[in-house]
This record gives sequence, structure tokens and C-alpha cells, in this order.
Amino acid sequence: MIEARAYKQSVNEVYGIMAKWAEDMRVEQFFIDAERDIQNCDPAMQEKLSERLKAAREFMQDETALQRLLKWRTPDEKLK
Repeated sequence: MIEARAYKQSVNEVYGIMAKWAEDMRVEQFFIDAERDIQNCDPAMQEKLSERLKAAREFMQDETALQRLLKWRTPDEKLK
């Protein structure tokens, strides 16, 4: 029973890491697209928009999927 619970927890954690990975990619794509779009804006607005985008990127910095993967434990590791 304990082994089954450890297995299920590990699987669920991997699924969570995968979801975080997808979210990280979506957020990163937003910033890439926004940076590109800013280049097409009025030059007077480009600096303001770039500053706002930089602030937003810094605000959105949190634990990445890869950082979570480093913390993840296999079922065997959970049982030790």
C-alpha cells in the first residue's frame, strides 16, 4: 500500500512538472512575441513598452519546471 501511494505521488508530481513546463513555454512565447511586436510600434512607445515588458518578465520569474524536476523524487527515493 505504501509503495502504491509513493508511486502515485511520483507520477502526479511528474504530471505537475509537465504542466509547469507547458506553462513556462507559453509564458516565454508571450514575451518573445511581445518583444517582436514592440519593434513594430511607434518609436516613442517602444522604450516604454520594453520597460513594461521587462518588469513583467521579472515579476513572472518563479520556480521553473526544471527546478521542480531537480526536487522530484522517484517512488524508491520516497520510500527511503
